[in-house]
Amino acid sequence: MEILLQDVEVERTGKKILHEFSCRITHSPTFILGANGSGKSTLLQSIMGLLPYQGSIQINQNEVRQIKRRTLAQLLAYV
Repeated sequence: MEILLQDVEVERTGKKILHEFSCRITHSPTFILGANGSGKSTLLQSIMGLLPYQGSIQINQNEVRQIKRRTLAQLLAYV
């Protein structure tokens, strides 16, 4: 599986949490580490299609906005 993020921007409560964030995730499992309030949960929720975002988030070359919820649930999980 490949997850590709390109120029992703996410706002929460009027504050920009992610700004022009880009990366490629090709290995599973993947760990995301960072300080409290650094945007880890926001990033994961955006990848899972739970938060609106600007830019592009693709899973296996399919835009997350276009993937059905059931299919996303079969592809992704986080704890």
